[in-house]
Amino acid sequence: MSAPVGSICLAANDLAYIVRNGGIGTHFWALAHALAHAGWRVHVLYCGPVEDAGALTDVPRRLAKSGIGFSHLGAFRIPSSLGVDNIYAEPEYLFRSEKVRYALEELHREHHFDMVEFGEWGAVGFRTIQAKLAGLAFHDVDTIVRLHSSSQWGREGNLAWMTKADDSRLDFCERYAFENASIQVSPSRYMLDYASSVHWNVRADARVVPDPHPEALLSRQSKYASGTPEIVFFGRLEARKGLEVFLEAAKSLDPRIRLSFVGKDPGPASRYIEAQLKDREVSVLTDLNWEQALTYLSKGNRLAVMPSMADNFPYVVIECAINGLPFLASSVGGIPEILPEAELQARLLFEPNSHDLLRCLEDYLKADPHQRRALSEKARRVT
Repeated sequence: MSAPVGSICLAANDLAYIVRNGGIGTHFWALAHALAHAGWRVHVLYCGPVEDAGALTDVPRRLAKSGIGFSHLGAFRIPSSLGVDNIYAEPEYLFRSEKVRYALEELHREHHFDMVEFGEWGAVGFRTIQAKLAGLAFHDVDTIVRLHSSSQWGREGNLAWMTKADDSRLDFCERYAFENASIQVSPSRYMLDYASSVHWNVRADARVVPDPHPEALLSRQSKYASGTPEIVFFGRLEARKGLEVFLEAAKSLDPRIRLSFVGKDPGPASRYIEAQLKDREVSVLTDLNWEQALTYLSKGNRLAVMPSMADNFPYVVIECAINGLPFLASSVGGIPEILPEAELQARLLFEPNSHDLLRCLEDYLKADPHQRRALSEKARRVT
């Protein structure tokens, strides 16, 4: 048996199956499997919330089948000093970052990692990177911070203000971790350019490394009927994902067209949808994991629409493409980098406003089943 390429720990604050996840969870799941397949020794330190307690038993078994190790942050004993009242009366994200630092030290003594990867969101790697820079630990480990969705970028995409003074501290911690990582990585050129535009120090050696694609989940093609498909908003039910754009466009559609919404609801979005479309029959599905969501899209005659106002390198687009699912998406952020072919950009992408979404929908609905299938097949090939 050949020697491993190297050893890496993925400090994941979101992970498929444990959380009804977004792109970060899908990224860590796909990356762990891609690296293991390439010969790396991979260990996942999960340090996020648990929406399904049973998954903490099931996920380690699933990962172990691919030779991937797993630890849960909650299983580690923290230094007694961290439990002293009032000494660390600080936000949850900083306390979690402290616990991650000590858990990684313990894991490193056992596994001898060459690298540790963090996402910038939530500043999970902040204390670990501070400890390395101070010479206290991890002198023989390279730290990687990948740009997913900084809190500042997320607020801007949702047209939201800071709600508390500590938002500024979180912004600093996320920025500090990225700027002081051994290796700076982004899945898209767009997000590196954004970081530079808000004056983060993006070094000349920062790398664009597209997120690894998960394996195609679906074994059969979706149906490409000649009739009008059910139109499905696919993504988190929030402003950044284009919820208002979709609703405004939906009001101009034939009321006989069935509409559905598939994605997490971070607030009262479900009630807002029902109020905006009170005269229409709609389905709002907020509790599906990624496998269930893709399965839903594959059944019957359905068209996924992803009208994001801002996005990085969204897995919802990748997953639709590699699984041959019909979809339309806005042309923002890194989405054109996922679909670089000119015809696909012209036929499947639209400007992030209701007028151009309607234009793109109308063009798609005019296409016959053969043309719709051809677009999906081309998207599958180039993605």
